[in-house]
Amino acid sequence: MSIWSCWFGAKAKASAGARLLERDNLGTRYETHDRVHAFWTPYILSRPSFPFLFYNMPSREAAMAALLELEPFGVAADSGKPISTEVLSFGVYPRDDGGAAPWGLMLAGERVTAALYDAAVASCTAHGGSDPRLSERPPETTATAARAAPSQEAVTFEREEQVDMLAQMEAMGIRVVADEALSQSVATKRHYRGPDQASAIAFLQTHPVNEPFFYLMVHTPEGVFGRDKDGIFDQPS
Repeated sequence: MSIWSCWFGAKAKASAGARLLERDNLGTRYETHDRVHAFWTPYILSRPSFPFLFYNMPSREAAMAALLELEPFGVAADSGKPISTEVLSFGVYPRDDGGAAPWGLMLAGERVTAALYDAAVASCTAHGGSDPRLSERPPETTATAARAAPSQEAVTFEREEQVDMLAQMEAMGIRVVADEALSQSVATKRHYRGPDQASAIAFLQTHPVNEPFFYLMVHTPEGVFGRDKDGIFDQPS
């Protein structure tokens, strides 16, 4: 099967039964090497606890085909960009480090299951992926009991704070060099409380963020879920 047939087959699979739009994206999409580097920077000194996969890919077409074979991903009809129907960090991006493989693919987050991890490894390998940087395989999960329907009305505002991003990064042991200087150092975070992940996601889907350095954070018993101008994400652990 060709790369192109895989790509268009995956698009058809993802759009079956529903037309995906950019607003359906629940993940955070990374489209440049600089942004992928920024994602990884906080974990230079300590390996992240969440599952992750990074592959070098021979072309954009190969990287897109590998991503779109995975169940949570499709292409938004309005933007033409890949989106995720799960809270995941992901990206297909051109590499600028002079490596032999000109494109990269990344997938990361607490919601990377064992099944998704295995499928991603197989898909990237099948489409010519090389030099994998992989976390340990996540454990198998067990079925959970049915839950009540999500209700964004159950999410309540708690507080707003101004956060000095430079001070926060320094406290984590991260040094910002001149060419990585932040355009500003103070960010606004609005904190909310919700009963569960589903309610948090329902709330965040209807509250888009268009400003840089502005974050919505919903705290639940299942973890903290946030949104910024780039999308919805898990609070890094």
